[in-house]
Amino acid sequence: MPQRRQICDTLEVESNGRSATLFNEGRPLASFRGRASSDAFTVSLVLPTGREQDVSRNPRTIGRLLRGEATRLRRDPNRWFNAAADQLSELLADGAEPTTNLDDTCALLAFPLLRSISAVGARPPARIPAWVASALRQPHIDTAFVELFGRPITRGLRRAMRDGLLAGATTGQIVSFAPLAIASTMPYYWPVDHVATVLRGDEWLPPAAWPSDQQRADLHRIWPLLPHDIGTRLATESLETPTGPDMLWSGLRLCETLLGTGHTPPTTIIGLHQLAAEDARRQRLPVAAPEPPGGIQHRPQPPQQPAPVFQPHIAPQIDIAASAVPERTTYCVNIELLDGLTDGDHRYSLPRSEQQLIEWGELLESCIADYIPAVRAGRSSIVGQFHNGRLVAALELTDTMQVRQFVGHRNRPPTQVQRDSCHRALTHVGLGGLPGRN
Repeated sequence: MPQRRQICDTLEVESNGRSATLFNEGRPLASFRGRASSDAFTVSLVLPTGREQDVSRNPRTIGRLLRGEATRLRRDPNRWFNAAADQLSELLADGAEPTTNLDDTCALLAFPLLRSISAVGARPPARIPAWVASALRQPHIDTAFVELFGRPITRGLRRAMRDGLLAGATTGQIVSFAPLAIASTMPYYWPVDHVATVLRGDEWLPPAAWPSDQQRADLHRIWPLLPHDIGTRLATESLETPTGPDMLWSGLRLCETLLGTGHTPPTTIIGLHQLAAEDARRQRLPVAAPEPPGGIQHRPQPPQQPAPVFQPHIAPQIDIAASAVPERTTYCVNIELLDGLTDGDHRYSLPRSEQQLIEWGELLESCIADYIPAVRAGRSSIVGQFHNGRLVAALELTDTMQVRQFVGHRNRPPTQVQRDSCHRALTHVGLGGLPGRN
């Protein structure tokens, strides 16, 4: 039976070799559970309601939470951070390099393939794109390749994928997945050596160059319009500069109609954007801003990644339960921590459906229902403040976690007691409190 032991101040850990739970003052904060028939772990935040929220794709979440808890108790945040990393590194499989960085440890636990990257000195990324997460959970490159590309791996592709992930790594650099993103969109009938060429591209690009799901969908649709050689040339050129992937995606999307009519496709990224600009002008569409003088500077040195800094007002996006607002698929971790939080007679709650927002508007006799489109799009988040079970006020937060408004019944200013409670709640979850308060 797992034993709970104290590792630092009020911080405790309970572990049995394939799972672990971190506790503070007897309350569970985070859990790490081994997946069946896999070296991967599910890294979860334990919400005040007791529900576990998977934050594997945002490994810094746990470190932020621990630093916030330590600060609240006036303890040394770095001591908590390092103590948790030391304990959790015991969960890593034999042969994995231990790390004293909790953020890295959480990433290595959740994604076994990142352990190969860390073995050559590279740092895991701060967030994992959704499209590559399932591949990184695979134990081997072969199975990861099939998961990501939908085709069996050959010797050449295996070498290219390994070289692309590991080549040029030095301590402190953070890997980018831009080459994988572009290569995995190429049609199945494209020659293997073309795919391998892109896989071996300059992978040390900043996370800003990572693709979104929509950009990858655009690539899937547009690549078949391009001859093999031209498509590969555009892809590899785009990997030579941090802004290249964005230029490739936007240029191909704007040129899609023109390329489909049989127009000769350009062979350079600059040519692609010139073609896109001409087409945009004809259709009276806005044209992207021109490149700075001198054009694209090829193969710049990758920027130095800053050391991890606790920024409680910035939080990663995570998937929430299916019972949440149907049109709203993401919530900030810090906001999720508000759900169920109690402060004396006050309790805080998140709306879990549009109907609930409408009901809150009726109870407060305010226009909360008018904010449904903003909540659905993620521009706003509404938090209800309850006193002895009765809704008394509503808090609106922006998509940058700033307080936009905090109002009571009929949009009246909340009482000082309500404001004090709200300030304590926001400070507790790392959102900085109400404006104008110390």
